Amino acid sequence: MVKEAKLWQEQAESDFEDAKLLWDNHRYGAAVLFYQQSVEKLIKAYIVSHKNLAPKKTIASLASLEILENLLLLLLSYTHQEYLLFH
Repeated sequence: MVKEAKLWQEQAESDFEDAKLLWDNHRYGAAVLFYQQSVEKLIKAYIVSHKNLAPKKTIASLASLEILENLLLLLLSYTHQEYLLFH
């Protein structure tokens, strides 16, 4: 499962880099989508490596809704702050 976790992590890092490029080019909607995908893939990598579980197709089946809501709020708060810094 370590190999699978590494693959999820690499995909998350790639999505994060894409998000930064989009953000820097003022493509905020697309950037937020890639940030969200990056976070989702990091959660999957964590679950694979620390819980020894194979991830399901959707992240909702991997973690409680409360945890996902908190992550989403944190991500939205961060991206909103970043948006305010640049405008």
